[in-house]
Amino acid sequence: MYTYSMKIYFEMLLKYAISFFVVMLLLGGCTGGGAYSLRSDKGKKQNLKILLAKNMESVEFSINGPFKIDSTAVFSVGPKSFRAKIKNNSIVIEDKVYGSRVNIASDNHRFHLSKSEFRGDLLLYVESGKLNAVENFTMEEYLYGVVGREMSGSSPIEALKAQAVAARTFGYYEKSIRKTNEYDIDNLIQSQAYIGTESENQYSIEAVDLTCGEVMKYKGDVIFAAFAANCGGYTENNKEVFGYSLPYLQAVPCTFCRKYEHASWQEEIETTYIVSSLKKKGLDVTIISGIDIIDTSKAGRVKTISIATDKGRINMSINEFRLAVGSEKFKSARFSVRTKGNTLLFKGRGWGHGVGMCQDGADGMAKLGNNYRRILTRYYCGIEIGQK
Repeated sequence: MYTYSMKIYFEMLLKYAISFFVVMLLLGGCTGGGAYSLRSDKGKKQNLKILLAKNMESVEFSINGPFKIDSTAVFSVGPKSFRAKIKNNSIVIEDKVYGSRVNIASDNHRFHLSKSEFRGDLLLYVESGKLNAVENFTMEEYLYGVVGREMSGSSPIEALKAQAVAARTFGYYEKSIRKTNEYDIDNLIQSQAYIGTESENQYSIEAVDLTCGEVMKYKGDVIFAAFAANCGGYTENNKEVFGYSLPYLQAVPCTFCRKYEHASWQEEIETTYIVSSLKKKGLDVTIISGIDIIDTSKAGRVKTISIATDKGRINMSINEFRLAVGSEKFKSARFSVRTKGNTLLFKGRGWGHGVGMCQDGADGMAKLGNNYRRILTRYYCGIEIGQK
């Protein structure tokens, strides 16, 4: 008999079933979410072109298996190398002449260039009589390699997810300001670390897929999502490093990175080396007796130094000095310096410019139980996280 209590029971059962269905909708991600996923896989289809080689006389590449050149099938058994050359402003591959640009698409969606493996298609084009090589694939595929290169796979997944969103945001920002249509990101100049599939791992792929298409925005615009290895306890205002103010890139304290390897550093440099470095920059000095710090940012990073020489004092910005002496000797601009005989002893904190997310700090926050959204809003002020 269908009693009133049974009616109540089935109504409650239906209510819980609906609640479970809604929860499953909210939890659905790019992978495994199926038809119920609220997160679109649009990000996996966003085309991206990365410049891999420029101004080359010729380009050597290899393909494993069948591939096509401009829709013309070329059958290759096993890995085979090819050399693309230029003749009369056209690209020549195995004595066959093509146009000034060719698209090489392999069946396995892979190719090798300069001994590294890359995803997607290889686009070659002639510019000013030289050959350029571009990787043509998607933003998410690009991020598989970037996240694996920028952060260790041993980091907690929430830290890797924060890195994925920051890297994706940076990539879209860089793409938005690129002036040429030939490529979106120049991998030959300072950008995010990317070397192809070599740095991919299951954790970097998972972090990218779990945040598929997500970016940071400020007042509706994709932000300049700078990040650095270790801030040494305090991130930096964007204006102090890159010369212009951004409301979402302010200096904030960070207590999460202080126990990491790159939280502190020191470098002892002979004064004769600094003298020779300054001479290469056109400064007529013979002896250096010391360096004084005369200006720092509110976050404690050096802005200007005064160098005591036999020709008087020379004031120089820290960026000029680092470029003259070698930025590899100075992991950050947050340091002290003292004279030690014929050398100068620099003791510093952090690694990198310090603007935006501290990667070691993100790792530390994740280990304390913070999720990727909390990590990102800690380092980027007033931002929103959403789909591109």
